[in-house]
Amino acid sequence: MRLLLFFCVFLLSACAFNSTKNCGLPYKLKVTQGQKITIDQINELQLDMTSTQVQDLLGTQTLIDTLNADRWIYHYSAACGGKILEQESIVVYFENGLLKKIERFVSGKSQSEVLLPITQTEAPLGKNR
Repeated sequence: MRLLLFFCVFLLSACAFNSTKNCGLPYKLKVTQGQKITIDQINELQLDMTSTQVQDLLGTQTLIDTLNADRWIYHYSAACGGKILEQESIVVYFENGLLKKIERFVSGKSQSEVLLPITQTEAPLGKNR
């Protein structure tokens, strides 16, 4: 009986600690927060779009900036077991109700990436130049 109990405990512990990506736990839930904005959605945005048109494309902003109503923040993060797997923020700027600038912040990069305004010679994000 003791041998059977020892064998069961050994098997359970081997299953639990075998997977290195799960940090020793048999299952970890991936937690996502916010709204993932795709490259295709960003490429559809154009300068001087109204805030209603932007909201139709991107949805409701994730974070509301109470100090600046002309700045919309779309934040997305994914974590598993307390470790952040992915983190991205898209910040949309308006002037007089019209789209003027978009910035993208991605985890692991030290600087933001300005997506709009783009010049005529630049290709949209995600396309080969």
